[in-house]
Amino acid sequence: MFGAHFHLLVNHFPIVGTIIGMLILLAGIILKNITVKQTGLGTLIFAALSSSVALFTGDPAGDAVKGLPGVMESMIDHHENIAYSSLWVLVPMGLLAALAFYSLWKKERSGNTLTLITFFISLFAVGMMSWVGLTGGEIRHTEIRNPSADISPAGQEAPSENKDTD
Repeated sequence: MFGAHFHLLVNHFPIVGTIIGMLILLAGIILKNITVKQTGLGTLIFAALSSSVALFTGDPAGDAVKGLPGVMESMIDHHENIAYSSLWVLVPMGLLAALAFYSLWKKERSGNTLTLITFFISLFAVGMMSWVGLTGGEIRHTEIRNPSADISPAGQEAPSENKDTD
């Protein structure tokens, strides 16, 4: 159960870190404050790096819950696919954030442009990470599942009930 517990501990860092980093970066852009911008960029770098830890702990977490009542393997697979797809956004965001951070630190003219580009990518990353979090939460939190994904106590998809009466 250690792998599942560790995944539950670290999986929030890339999600919350992306949201907080984007908001701090927005504040830095509005305030035109380099220190605040660098703080936001650093938070986005941390969020991107922490996503790899969340991914590496995902398989042990999935193995720990497979076969539990109410858990469908298709939901685990869907969450895993979305999580891997999020890398296509988080990795470029993290690399651009690092480049923007360096450019601001060196007082290069490209720093502000790279910061704006990173901000817009981070908006997309927030949406992507929200989706990753939702699909992960749906695995064990029935209260947030789509009602059409109703499952039986044995962990199998429940047959649809026909409530038509004659």
